[in-house]
Amino acid sequence: MRELSKRFVGFLREFKYHTDHRVSKALIIRDSGGKDPRDAEAALKERLDRSGFEPQFPVHFHATRCMIETWLLADEHAVSVVARARGRIRSIKAVKKPLEEIMDPKPLFLRMLSEADLPADNKVYEEIASAADLDRISELSPRFVEFRKHVHAC
Repeated sequence: MRELSKRFVGFLREFKYHTDHRVSKALIIRDSGGKDPRDAEAALKERLDRSGFEPQFPVHFHATRCMIETWLLADEHAVSVVARARGRIRSIKAVKKPLEEIMDPKPLFLRMLSEADLPADNKVYEEIASAADLDRISELSPRFVEFRKHVHAC
């Protein structure tokens, strides 16, 4: 979380000066650590403004109230799909708690991966996210609805 806050302006500069592809827009996403997401978004915008760097493409900010693992926890069926695709056939239990109230979802998500006999690596996260039902995540995580709107709007 703090790494992004410190380094995103450098990433934006990199997009401007060192890419072979034209960047048409950027969306900076971070979690707010359970605090008001608008405060985190405002802090990111303020950091960009203070840097003096003015990208030639629009930059949008979105802070989630929760960590990405919260969204991945929302669809246990996606975890099962990935597990079956990898030859595992264990059933996965849904998390019964209100997702956005979970301050540290990582242990729960790691437990879910363990139940599915899946490693906790970037590839598995990517596969689960690809298999996830975005409408199901939206039902269980109201802030995800805001995220979807933000992505489509920018």
